Amino acid sequence: MKNVLLFFPRLSPDEITETRFLMPLSLIYVATPLREAGYNVSILDARLRDDWKEELRRRVESLDPVCVGISSLTGIQLRTAMEAAREVKSLSADLPVVWGGVHASLLPLETMREDFVDFVVVGEGELTFTELVKCLDQGKTPHAVMGIWYKDDGVPKRNPEPRKIDLNSLPALAYDLVEKKLLSKERLAEILQPEVLTKPRPIVATRE
Repeated sequence: MKNVLLFFPRLSPDEITETRFLMPLSLIYVATPLREAGYNVSILDARLRDDWKEELRRRVESLDPVCVGISSLTGIQLRTAMEAAREVKSLSADLPVVWGGVHASLLPLETMREDFVDFVVVGEGELTFTELVKCLDQGKTPHAVMGIWYKDDGVPKRNPEPRKIDLNSLPALAYDLVEKKLLSKERLAEILQPEVLTKPRPIVATRE
């Protein structure tokens, strides 16, 4: 079974000391259909490890993944995302690095200009990323995969937007891929506190 490594960066430099971790849902969403397609998926959450660089190196070397997917959010999180991408390329220059998430979707051209980024998945990546991984795994050109940016002789190229996703057709999310710290009874109790559930929060995005 082939492997895919997914990386979730820290949101702040001292995040390892914080307790209010949220699950890396962006990676769980793309990991679930990958596993349904027959791939072994490993999620490395840098928020939970002081030794994330060492762990990243260990997993790249031991898993020999088809590619490394990195979630991105505009802001200080980019520092860790960029460090991780550079680390992967230092270990294996030919190992494809795929960026997704808010930052890469909003600024795909700027993201693709970095030499440590090979592909960008724009928008909802559940089906797009799986299709891209299959192409990379089979040695096929991924230039026809809808919803991605790629490089042609070093020049960023854009493919058409991906098709809309029927969320009802997706399998149940693979929460078992999450590190157990995020699924502890204490963590779940904290999430389910009445003041947390009832506190008004602005809606910044929706999934259609």
